[in-house]
Amino acid sequence: MIPTKPQEMAISQLYADSETARSRLQDVLAEFRRRFGTAPQAVVSVPGRIEIGGNHTDHNHGQVLAAAVNPDMIAAFAPLSAPRMEVYSRQYATLFTVEYNPLTPQPEEIGTTPALMRGIVAGFQQNGLRVGGVQAVVDSGIGVGSGLSSSAAFEVLVGTMLAVLYNENSVPAEHLARIGRDAENRYFGKPCGLMDQLSCALGGLLHIDFRNPEIPRWEHVPNPLYAAGYTLAIVNTGSSHDDLTEAYAAIPREMHRVAQALGYSVLREVPFEAFRRKIPMLRQALGDRPVLRALHFFQENQRVIQQVAALMAGHVATFLETVQASGNSSFKYLQNVMVPSTPEHQPLAVALAIAEQWTTRNGGACRVHGGGFAGTILAIIPQAKQDDFVEEFNAIFGPGSVLLPQIRDVGAVVFTPE
Repeated sequence: MIPTKPQEMAISQLYADSETARSRLQDVLAEFRRRFGTAPQAVVSVPGRIEIGGNHTDHNHGQVLAAAVNPDMIAAFAPLSAPRMEVYSRQYATLFTVEYNPLTPQPEEIGTTPALMRGIVAGFQQNGLRVGGVQAVVDSGIGVGSGLSSSAAFEVLVGTMLAVLYNENSVPAEHLARIGRDAENRYFGKPCGLMDQLSCALGGLLHIDFRNPEIPRWEHVPNPLYAAGYTLAIVNTGSSHDDLTEAYAAIPREMHRVAQALGYSVLREVPFEAFRRKIPMLRQALGDRPVLRALHFFQENQRVIQQVAALMAGHVATFLETVQASGNSSFKYLQNVMVPSTPEHQPLAVALAIAEQWTTRNGGACRVHGGGFAGTILAIIPQAKQDDFVEEFNAIFGPGSVLLPQIRDVGAVVFTPE
């Protein structure tokens, strides 16, 4: 069940600048009335997310540390009598329409917004939940290419609308996340795990264990970073994720091959010593990169445990050391920082190299963020030095390249316009 709050309470809890948030909301409500000729029934807010630990571990049933952040996506919505979904995006100035017949994947929709909409409606039906028509106006503060997972936020947002309008808001947040993940896998065509959707739906700083990926265990973890004088920084290198699906897909595929060569399904099931003893055989059978990526998995999975213990104990220095170690492992072992076919383009590597020098001088840590190969890096930096960090990285990657998000304690929230 997604929490429901009065509008003013939601605004005061979710946004540091209540006046700007209120103005944004009024613009969305006015757009809904202009476009659909009626008032919306409710509004939903879904946060973006960042990955802090566990880079490429979830798809092999590993552990992750992730967090919801304050840039969000909101939608004003109402029921529609016809069996279709109409979603107007203010950012794209486009009305996306999906008829509910058929609800099977459509090849021409792969990689598009309607694919996610169709997939989520189908997921509701397949899970025995009710569906019906929806009209919505969406406004996203989660920039495309920001690395904050606008797709997962949108998936949770669409699922929440169907849950509120047709299922008495009785669908658990974890269930909405799973339906969104399935839509992204089967309809959108991206082989993602469940971390992004869970983080957006549940909020806070979240430790997730995917030993059983369909029923993951999760817990909220305390966040001592701000009290210790640190803030988050996302650096957008301006590089595109286009044409990188195969690069992403190769990582879980190679990890699975290592596990299968050892008689297991996923690396989480493999005893490390059994892997270590079989490295000569694995190199000969599979090559070196799968072995290196498996090494990353084993070490990264343990790092998440160390990160959670450090946060629980308030040991920020130890936590930052593990974050930096995660970044180094992704660079050296996982190898998702650059694309081998285009060695002349290495924006993530440049960003990480400069960030590592910067944090060595000023304190903090840095790592590749999310899937890698292109897009963004994450740095944890002293608040007192954030202006210096922003200036240096904006000079390299362009104005507006640095985002300073804050961890949002709550996930998806529904509130009724007043």
